[in-house]
Amino acid sequence: MGNIWAHDARRMTAAEIDYDDRWGRVCGFSPKCQAMTAVVTSYKYQAGRGGTGRATVANKHVCADHADRFAAKHGITIADAPQQEPAPDSFLSAFVTFADALAPTPRWARVKPTFMSRQPWAITKHDRRTLVAGRTIYLTAAADLGFEAHVLPAAEQALAQQDRLVVTEPWTRGDNDTATAPVALAEDTPAWAGKPWTVVVDEAPRYSGGPLAWRAVLMLAPQFKEISVELGTHNMDVDRAIRTATTELAGSWTLGEWTRNEATATTTAQKAPAHAA
Repeated sequence: MGNIWAHDARRMTAAEIDYDDRWGRVCGFSPKCQAMTAVVTSYKYQAGRGGTGRATVANKHVCADHADRFAAKHGITIADAPQQEPAPDSFLSAFVTFADALAPTPRWARVKPTFMSRQPWAITKHDRRTLVAGRTIYLTAAADLGFEAHVLPAAEQALAQQDRLVVTEPWTRGDNDTATAPVALAEDTPAWAGKPWTVVVDEAPRYSGGPLAWRAVLMLAPQFKEISVELGTHNMDVDRAIRTATTELAGSWTLGEWTRNEATATTTAQKAPAHAA
C-alpha cells in the first residue's frame, strides 16, 4: 500500500450510528466482528510503488472495542463526535448535483423513427438542442394509426411515466416523420407547480435484490414518474420509517401530518421554497 500516516479516530454522530443500524452495517475492522459501529477510524496512505502515488484518506466504521485497540496501537485519543450532525440529505445532494452536471434536465424532446419493427419510434432528450446523455425511450405506437393522433400522444405519456416530463408547447413537425417539442419537469410548470405530492412509506423489494427495504415514495400524480427514497433494511418498523423519512426529506420538502397504518404511512408534501421552481 505504500506509506501510511496520520491515524485518527472520532466517535460517530447519532445520525451516522442510526444510518449504519438501519442498513445493517457492522464493525468494519474484521469480517468476524458483528458489533455495532461506534467510531470512525481513518488514516492517510500513499499508493503506488514506493509510496509515490496520490495521498488518499481511508475511513472505517468500527465498534468501540476495535476502536480502542486502534487508538492504543497508534498512540492516539479518540475524539468526540462533531457537535453538529451532518445535513440529512448531504450525501444525496452531492450525488444529485454531480448527476445533474453530467445530465442536465432536458429542455427538448424529439420523436423519430427507428425502422425497427417492434419499436418503430424513439424519443431522445436534449438540452438546448444538444443530446442529453441518458436512456432513449422506445415506443411501440403504430404509425398507421396516425402520427399526430397516436404516436405523439404516446410519446407524451412515455415522457411523463419515465422522466416526469411534460410538453410545454405544441410539437413541431420535421421531415421523415420526426417532431420536436420543448419539455420541462412537471413540477416546474404552471399547471403542476405548488400541487401537493402524496408520500407513502412502505416496505418493498429493492431493484438490486436482497432484503426488503423501507422506502418513502413521493407521487405528484399517477401519470408521472415517482421519486423513491430508500430508508433502511434492518431493525425497521413503520414508526422508525416515518421518523427517518421526515429527517431525510427535511430541507427539501415540507411534510403534512402522517396517517399511520399497520404496515404503511401516508402524508402530503410540498417542495420547500428553496427547492421550488
